[in-house]
Amino acid sequence: MAKLVIYSEQHISNPLRDAESELTPKKGSRLSQILYNHDVFEDEENHELLKIMSQTNKDIEEYFTEHDGKELLEDVNTYLDDFSIENNKLSSRFNVSDNSLKSVLERLSLKLFNQSVSENNNQGLGSHNLLYIAAELLLLKKSNYQGLKLGLIEEIEAHLHPQTQIRLIEAIQKISEENKIQFILTTHSTSLASKVKLKNLVLCKDGCLYPMGKEHTKLREGDYLFLERFLDSTKSNLFFANGVILVEGDAENILLPSFAKKLSRDLSQHGVSIVNVGSTAFLRYSNIFLRQDDKELNLNVSLITDVDVKSSEHTQHRKEKMIMGKILKY
Repeated sequence: MAKLVIYSEQHISNPLRDAESELTPKKGSRLSQILYNHDVFEDEENHELLKIMSQTNKDIEEYFTEHDGKELLEDVNTYLDDFSIENNKLSSRFNVSDNSLKSVLERLSLKLFNQSVSENNNQGLGSHNLLYIAAELLLLKKSNYQGLKLGLIEEIEAHLHPQTQIRLIEAIQKISEENKIQFILTTHSTSLASKVKLKNLVLCKDGCLYPMGKEHTKLREGDYLFLERFLDSTKSNLFFANGVILVEGDAENILLPSFAKKLSRDLSQHGVSIVNVGSTAFLRYSNIFLRQDDKELNLNVSLITDVDVKSSEHTQHRKEKMIMGKILKY
């Protein structure tokens, strides 16, 4: 099966894993790594968060020595005293351990909520993937970083409905252009394929890569503008098929699958897609599979049209038939 790679000419995250887990407090969390490497946390020794945590520690100790928690701490220390030998008396106190900046960041979580929902604000996997991508972008947008800004996302459409997929890819393309960040994304989504500029598409098939830019195919420049306007999520199915049948209109689009089943050649079973171009402009679609180099794309493409008789020819045919009828009559 074919897969698309979407890239940008300028320069996101690692492949999406358990996004929610990566943004929760734990040792070595991805969130802590992102924050620790951000410009905001460069002053590791005197950072404001350390001052906040130092004060928090004092407040916690005070709670367990002077307020409601005092009895709990006294009970623990009484037990410790009973457990200890005379020359090695043990005692304890409550605090937030290890106040290094890294450990503080490892205790942070990034929570997701829907601004339009006041109750039961649990979000799905797709929404957490969006949050994970947004967090990764914090690193890629570092202003003083001069190296390669490159990120990868595998199956970016995971758990996202088509409308959100479109919104996401439009936003990513904009971020890429404005911040000189390169994105490399893999997808099986026809919705995403229909919204990305063709010059940024690479078709992966049979272990080979086929860039779809105008310098690689026999599609004319005007055809690229045409396709980017009219290539919807249905037509973009042609990038993922094992075979493509381009048809002129609705009749062929409806009837061909039935004909194929009657012939025991079910199209979906063989991964063949029908693309209704709605006209006879077949070459504006099919030439994208023809390569300018010698690297042939192993994909069968068929064009099916009807034999519409032109109106002038039809009129002439009727006249000739009428004349022949009169001759035979007499």
